[in-house]
Amino acid sequence: MILGKKTEDIYLQIFLDISKTIHKLANKKNNMKPLIIDRSKWRTGGNKLNEQYGDTKLLNDKGFMCCLGFYCLQIGNKKTQDIEDIALPENLDNYDGIEALINNKTYYNSDFTETAIRINDSTETDNDLREHKIIEHFKEINVSVNFVGEYV
Repeated sequence: MILGKKTEDIYLQIFLDISKTIHKLANKKNNMKPLIIDRSKWRTGGNKLNEQYGDTKLLNDKGFMCCLGFYCLQIGNKKTQDIEDIALPENLDNYDGIEALINNKTYYNSDFTETAIRINDSTETDNDLREHKIIEHFKEINVSVNFVGEYV
């Protein structure tokens, strides 16, 4: 279903509000930070796969995000305008809240980020395996990933 830009913005804000509430509740139970990835807004497979959903970016012009875009919004407390049309975390204006994604000596993407990009953008991985790899990889930075929704 194609929604208007305003409706998509409202949907995204509701999603972010719910995820922040879940974060607060989960942080009381354990030390892992929860990250929710909505499959209907998740852009995977690099720019050659699923081209109809726009380029793979933190947040592209069609409203889709890579796994790191979800991280920036939910855990990094970035706003949609901070990550809109940005390809990589290293290209953001500031790194507050996303320190795990940036190498603190070079200010380029961290090794964790480079691996997350390879997993997210692989054209040779099916969705089930990609989700499993993302879940396992984010554990390295103490993040528990949960997938919701259906693929478009």
